[in-house]
Amino acid sequence: MNWLLYGIIYMGFLLGHTIILKNIDGIWIEPDSRLYYEFSRVSLTDSQFWGGVRSPVVLLFYKLFGRYDCESCTWNGIYVDDASLLYGQTIFSLAAFSFLAFACAKTARTGKGRLSLFVLPLLFSLIPAVARWNFMALSESFTISLFIVFVSVWIMFLSTRRSSWLVGVAIAALLWGGTRDTNAYVLIMIASIIMITMIVSIKFPKVPLMALCVWFICIFSLSNFSAETGDRWVFPFYNIMGQRILPVPEHVSYFSSHGMPINRALLMRSGKWASDDGWAFYDEPHLEKFRDWTASNGKMTYVKFLVSHIIYSTTAPAFDVAKDFLGIACIPHVDPSMEDIYGHCSSHSTTALICFLIGNSLTICLAFVLWQRRLLYRFPYLIAPLIMILLSAPHAWLTWHGDAMETARHGLTAFIQFPLGFMLLWLYVWDHGICASKPISDEEEDRRQQGQETPLDGP
Repeated sequence: MNWLLYGIIYMGFLLGHTIILKNIDGIWIEPDSRLYYEFSRVSLTDSQFWGGVRSPVVLLFYKLFGRYDCESCTWNGIYVDDASLLYGQTIFSLAAFSFLAFACAKTARTGKGRLSLFVLPLLFSLIPAVARWNFMALSESFTISLFIVFVSVWIMFLSTRRSSWLVGVAIAALLWGGTRDTNAYVLIMIASIIMITMIVSIKFPKVPLMALCVWFICIFSLSNFSAETGDRWVFPFYNIMGQRILPVPEHVSYFSSHGMPINRALLMRSGKWASDDGWAFYDEPHLEKFRDWTASNGKMTYVKFLVSHIIYSTTAPAFDVAKDFLGIACIPHVDPSMEDIYGHCSSHSTTALICFLIGNSLTICLAFVLWQRRLLYRFPYLIAPLIMILLSAPHAWLTWHGDAMETARHGLTAFIQFPLGFMLLWLYVWDHGICASKPISDEEEDRRQQGQETPLDGP
């Protein structure tokens, strides 16, 4: 009966996505879509593929699935017929969320908890804010799916401690870290948390975790090298300069004191995007010295600016992030057109920000209880949703400061990982009866460590 129930639920999950798919006219094309299609046709032996204007992993997916080619199209706000990419993104998303549902259900302890942990991840994939990205020719679909796979294998590794799942974590991290440059920074954050865990928890197996830390650092280095080679950071930097630096005299003074050449042509870029006025940031002759300074000192000066203006850098994104989150969550149907939805939701941004802060505070308190009572030794897979929640704010902060354009889309993974992680964490709390669980003793901890370290030596 249990297998029949789960089978019916899973068929309903597939039916829901089939109904959504039937109501879609094709793949929705945005201006960035042209770059994915064009650069995916570059040879794998070409340096532009691995160090170009887009992250290489997404280009690999487009090389596998992208079939659309139209030089005369506007590449903006139209549906096109690319069934290969449409079905490829959808099937990959279905497989990722199915894997997450399996991993969560496998770690449940009660029948009701197992059913809830199986059903809710599947329902989460049907939310319009998530499902709509399967039908857009952008990197977000693959980014979401790879993130879900990364979380799933992370849960399986923490619950089994088997080396085979450790390899899965490494592969998923490589693919997810290579889809967007900010993802690689999140892997560095996770590596930092792992190293802190090894310091605080002396008896936690160190060899596999240290290997993951080294691997995450390697992924970050590769991603950063690819971004530097392809100058992927220049376009966002010009957006930030035009939208957030030049309009504020105090900010201009700081950058000027750090060598940025100031002239009339640059000040006229205030309030402009990198692509405005015929790509003037790139082509205006009077900005040649500014471009030279950007190439040599721009990125480091911006980092120093954020560090030295810590109040601005921590508080400025707050309400914008809340508006972006509500803008994504308030999408009423699966229509990928970028309509003006903020007017319906931005009035509640303060409430959303308060709820976000309360959610993070509850999570921090729970994490402290789990650590103090040593319940993370008994339920180590709880680390996965904990990290998802606690890193959602730094991830959103990072993407907001990384580019001033389309901050909601760029921070999509951060906006997904918070509600998904919060849902999974408190389902685990309810299922495991953590509030009533007894603290683990030193003797039991020793027995668990001796029994769980063995699988790491074999498959």
